[in-house]
Amino acid sequence: MFTLGTAFVKNYEQLVVMRFFVGLSATSCYVGLVHVVNSWYKKRELGRRNALFWIANPLGQMVAGYLQAAAYTNLNNRHGLQGWRWLFIICTVITIPVAILGFFIFPDMPDRTKSRYLSEEEKALARKRLVDEGFKPSTGLKKDLFKRVVASWRFYAFVLTLVIFCQMTYAEATPFILWLDSQPEKYPIALVNNLSTVTNGAAAAGALIMSFYSDIRGSRLEPIILSGVLCIFANLVLSIWNIPDGLKFFAFISVGWSYGTIPVLITWTAEGLANDLELRAVSFATYNTVAEICGLVIPLVAWPVSKAPRFRGGFIWATCISFLYIFTVTLTIFKLRRSRKNKNSTELQNGIDSGEVDSEVETSTIGVEATVATTKANA
Repeated sequence: MFTLGTAFVKNYEQLVVMRFFVGLSATSCYVGLVHVVNSWYKKRELGRRNALFWIANPLGQMVAGYLQAAAYTNLNNRHGLQGWRWLFIICTVITIPVAILGFFIFPDMPDRTKSRYLSEEEKALARKRLVDEGFKPSTGLKKDLFKRVVASWRFYAFVLTLVIFCQMTYAEATPFILWLDSQPEKYPIALVNNLSTVTNGAAAAGALIMSFYSDIRGSRLEPIILSGVLCIFANLVLSIWNIPDGLKFFAFISVGWSYGTIPVLITWTAEGLANDLELRAVSFATYNTVAEICGLVIPLVAWPVSKAPRFRGGFIWATCISFLYIFTVTLTIFKLRRSRKNKNSTELQNGIDSGEVDSEVETSTIGVEATVATTKANA
C-alpha cells in the first residue's frame, strides 16, 4: 500500500513518508525471511537455498529496470501520470498476489510450524535433520540474550564482515548507473535503464554459481575470499579511471559478481552461529540495520553525486574497505579454526576422563566380585 501511495505523492515530504514506511516494512520482512530460510536446511543445502532466495533481489532490480524503460517509453504522461508513477502502480499490482500467497503457504519455524502442507512425520523429520547437523533448537527470548550477544565474538565478527562487504560493493549500483548516464550521446535513457541491469545479472549469476559450488565443496571460504580480491582489483582500477571503457565495464561487472557473495556470507554466518538461533537472528537484524544506515550516510561523504561519475574518493574508499574485508575474513577464519580445535581437544579430554572413570569402575567391580568369590570359597 505504501508503494502504491508513492505513485500519487504531491511533494517531497509525502515522498519521504511513503518511502520510510516502505523501508520499514521491507527491512523487517527481509530479516525474518533470512532467519526462516536458514532454519530449515542442512549445512550442505543452505548455500543454494540462500542463493535461490537472495537472487530475487538483483533479479527484481533487473525487472524493475526493464519495467522502468518500458514505462518511460510507453506510459509516460498516460492518463496524466509520469512514467515513474506508473512503475510504482505496476509494482503494487505484482506485490499484492505475492503477499496473499505468502500468507497461506509461509511455513514459519520448524519447531512451531503449523503448515497444512506438511504432515506431522515431515515436520518431525525437518526438526531431526537440523539436530543431526548440530543446529540447536530455538530456546525463545530469554533474559540472558543480551548478555550472550555482547559476550559473543562471533556476533561482532560476522556482523562486521557483512557490513564491510556491503560498503566495498557499492560501485555496482549508483556509480555504474551515473557513469552510463553521463554519456547521453552513447547511452540514451532507455538504454541506460537496460544496461544498468548488467551488474544485477552478474550478481544473480555469481550468487548461484558460488553458492552451489560452496555446497558441493563443503567450504564457504573460496567464494568469500575471491569476492574480496575481485573488489580490490575493480575498485583500484576504477580509482585510476583513465582506462578503456571495456575495462571499466569489466570492473563494474566484477563488483556486481562479487555482490552475489552475500548468500554465501549469510550461510557462513548461519553455520557459525548454529548453536544459538536467537543470537543468529539478532546478528542478521544487526547486520541489516547497520548496513542500511551505512548505505545512507557513507555515500553522502564518499560518493557525493556532485563528484559523479569520477568518484575518485569513493573508489579509493572502496579499495581500502576491500582490504579491510580480507583482513576481517582472515581473522574470523583463524578464530573459528582455533575454537574448533579447542572444542575437539575438550571433547577428546572428556572422552579420556570418561574412559578413566569407566576403567576405575570396572576395576572396582572386578575387585568386589573377587572378594565375594573368595569369601564364598572360604565358607
